[in-house]
Amino acid sequence: LNKKENKLALCSAIAATASKERIAFRGHKIEGIESFPIVIS
Repeated sequence: LNKKENKLALCSAIAATASKERIAFRGHKIEGIESFPIVIS
């Protein structure tokens, strides 16, 4: 990937971690969770 594509992919991945609908769609169990922290390691 070139630098622009890499940056866009990273930003999109981080933004997706904040979307409750996307997290649920992936099959994660999210009942009772009010907010979703962004964890970067």
